[in-house]
Amino acid sequence: MNIAHSLLHELNTPLNGILGMSRLLIENCDIMPSSEEAEIAEFIFTSANRLNTLVQRFLLYSNLELLAKNYQITEKKDKCLAKRIMALPD
Repeated sequence: MNIAHSLLHELNTPLNGILGMSRLLIENCDIMPSSEEAEIAEFIFTSANRLNTLVQRFLLYSNLELLAKNYQITEKKDKCLAKRIMALPD
């Protein structure tokens, strides 16, 4: 399984929790006891925090991947430059 597929699944899980529980809260707020509303709000908050953490980790991973790619490109250029310098006549 590639990282994009895995990431989409991981993001979908808390997002579905947020959407489902918020809809439940909206549709039943007039008949729901306050304690149940608070419990659902806590679930939504927890899911949103989980989603935020996943997004932050993915952004960090993307930045690290980009830095690694840039480093490899720079390293290749440096090796080519070093070879050309070594080939220069004295």
